[in-house]
Amino acid sequence: MILAAAAAAMAASLCAEDPTWRDKPFAATSCPQVYSIHGNVPTDHALDIVFLPAGFTESELDVFRCGVALTLQSMLSRPPFDSWACSINAWRIDLATPHSFSPPASCGTASCIRTPPVWSDADRTAQCAALAPPPRGTPMGDPSAPACLTLALDAEGCPPGATSCRVIWPTAAGLQRAWRLAACAPAFDIVVIVVNAGDWAGGGAADMNPPLTVVTLNGVSADRTRGRLLAHELGHALGLLDEYQDGYPDASGAPVFHANRNIAKLGVSPPWKDLCGAAGCAQVLRCPTVKQPAELPGVGLWQGAFYSTCDYFRASQDCSMQDPDEEFCPACVAYTSKLFEDMGMKRCGP
Repeated sequence: MILAAAAAAMAASLCAEDPTWRDKPFAATSCPQVYSIHGNVPTDHALDIVFLPAGFTESELDVFRCGVALTLQSMLSRPPFDSWACSINAWRIDLATPHSFSPPASCGTASCIRTPPVWSDADRTAQCAALAPPPRGTPMGDPSAPACLTLALDAEGCPPGATSCRVIWPTAAGLQRAWRLAACAPAFDIVVIVVNAGDWAGGGAADMNPPLTVVTLNGVSADRTRGRLLAHELGHALGLLDEYQDGYPDASGAPVFHANRNIAKLGVSPPWKDLCGAAGCAQVLRCPTVKQPAELPGVGLWQGAFYSTCDYFRASQDCSMQDPDEEFCPACVAYTSKLFEDMGMKRCGP
């Protein structure tokens, strides 16, 4: 853990891991490593996000701090989050680990990227200096009473059953520690673990309590790319499903399908049918042969989604849940907006 500057000299005596940490609730007053980095709205009517680092040593924490600030800022400029940014709170917890994250050399038949996405000090300094508020954020709690918790948020690349370097997930111990540490923040609806790895990798799950997102800082040095991965994986934590047609890169099995979100099963009326217009949802078919309507629909039934070429439909040709370079499609925007409304969040844009 990173101590307040005044207490740094005491690190050697304070930084012994407490074997009873699992039995102790963490209070904000004992967690000076918590920083408010966005929003200041009542937590019961907000989307509350907590960012945690995994595999960042003390000398690398500035990369984590700046990377989170830039990535969050970029994501909040993308629809639908831009329309709800005024009702989103975000906190960052600075927690150093003794060793950098070490992904495997390969996963399945692919070679994994081992070098973290570190950009030059000059570029990072210039980009972070332009941020408001500063990347360090606003301290929460009492800095004069630091708590020292040497709890590495263990994550592993290519976990058992995976066949892709793009799968990074916490270990069982890492999950326990992440959720306990997230309690240092005033509130949390979603926990985001940022892993110090260079590959475009991560994951997200809405079926956990609380929902979890894992991302790397891939693409952080360029405005066009720095928010794309977080938006995609945060979409999962909110309940959105992958729209990929390729098989799921984990031999242990694909996630559970949920109806009434952004994917429709073959032969079932889609939840976005009202977005298709009076003529109904035109179909763009791929099975058994490719068949397209005379005019491709902006919103319709595009065959191929949820790791299947034939069995599921998505709403649009392009979407962040299929290609993170794209924006969210209208069906995903409608789903997340309805979710935010149900949470009592206030819309601040169209």
